This record gives sequence, structure tokens and C-alpha cells, in this order.
Amino acid sequence: NNIMNFDTARKSIMKIIEMMRINGNNFLKVLFFGGEPLLTFDMIKKIVNWCNETYKDIIFKFGVTTNGTLLTEEMINFFEKNDFGIAVSLDGDKEANDKHRKDKEGFGTYDKVIKKLNKIKNTENIAIRLTITKGNIEINKYIESLLQNTSIKKFTYAFDFASMDKIEINKFNDNYYKLFQKYKQDIIDGNLYDITNITNVIHRLIYRNRMLKFCNAGKGYFSVASDGEIYLCHRFLENSLYNISNIDKGYKISKNKDNY
Repeated sequence: NNIMNFDTARKSIMKIIEMMRINGNNFLKVLFFGGEPLLTFDMIKKIVNWCNETYKDIIFKFGVTTNGTLLTEEMINFFEKNDFGIAVSLDGDKEANDKHRKDKEGFGTYDKVIKKLNKIKNTENIAIRLTITKGNIEINKYIESLLQNTSIKKFTYAFDFASMDKIEINKFNDNYYKLFQKYKQDIIDGNLYDITNITNVIHRLIYRNRMLKFCNAGKGYFSVASDGEIYLCHRFLENSLYNISNIDKGYKISKNKDNY
């Protein structure tokens, strides 16, 4: 329920770049994540401009994960100018999304978000992010609907495991198999779009890249909470087991890397 201030954001980036330089790296991806980060769009602009002005030797890639309800033309122009990756949270088709994603008046947000997405001309850096949760498991149906109703060609999904039992996961797997069969046929037919969870695996198979770890949490990926506490991943915020430091106390990153 707190909003990160500029000083906390600035110190976070300074600390991370300090560690990057020790390790001889010059690429940093900064992702704005909430809550709803577009509530503080002026802060996002301030941070991005500060990064670009302060660190001429660092290659930045910026991104934002948003529910899309607050997107404006000014925001879209700023994101395009700064080559942002934009992940828009939509949990499926209208029925599935509006069960969980409602505005403060209690109305579903699907129509509002679709309308905004369809105003964006350059959709190359935009992905739709689906959350799979109890009762929202028909991923094959959802992606088909979103392909028909938007010009977005990139999709990713994540699980809310806390809400799902084994029966729900098995039901999801049945729908996932249907999705995979259609995706495979669409690739063969040249009807191309990107379901990143699947294409990442296909890419590794084609290039024979072994996956030694599930993700980079605690090694090349960190999350800073609004109060400056640093965690291995945004999924662990406020869980003291995965709190590794604070922006004012210094870093344990090198130690974590050695222990990895």
C-alpha cells in the first residue's frame, strides 16, 4: 500500500549498477511493477530520464507491467520513444477477465483495455499477460479470443498456484494440450504469433541450449519494494526468508551469487 519515492528508486539503480560494474556488465533492465505503476507515471518518467542522463555507459531496457486501464496517448508515446516493453494484464476473454479484474465501481475492465490496446499502432513491444487462477484455466480459448479482438501477437502466462488444487491443474493441462496442438499447426501454416512460455522451450530445443536453472532470481534478477527492501523476486515481497538486503545497508549479491 506504499508508493516508492524517487530517492528509493534512484538508490536502487545506483546500487545495482555499482555491482554490475564490479562484474563487468553494462546492460540493465528496469521493470516498473505494482500494484499499478501507471498511477505514478510522472515518477516513471523522472526515473527513466534520470537513468539516461546519469549513466551514459549503461545500456538500459525499460519495461512496465500494467492492467492497461490508465493508458493514455502521452504514456504510449513516451513508452515508444524509450523502447519500453509493455506487459498488459488481461486474464482471458471478457467473461474470464471481468470475473477478477474490476474497476472501483465494480465493473469489468475488459472492454476498456481492449479499446485502448486497439488504439496503439506499434504493438511490437506489447505482450498480453494472462494469470491462470482457479476457474480461469481455458488458456486455449482465451488466446484465440485475444488474437481475434486485438492486434497483439505476443502472449505470456503465469500461475496463481495458491488458488489452484490438483484437479484445477489437471483441467488446465487438458486445455494447454489443445493450445499446444493449435499453436504447432499455426506455426506450420505460417500463422505466426508468440506464446513466450512455449516458444522459449522451442528455442532451447532448436539451438540445444540447456536450461540449468528455472530463473535468475537472486543472481541476475532482484526486486526492490517501495520501502527499499530488496528481495530475490517480486513473488517474495514481505517474506523475510527471501529478503537479502536494503538499499541503505549495502548488498549481499556477491555472496548470493557464490552460493547459487
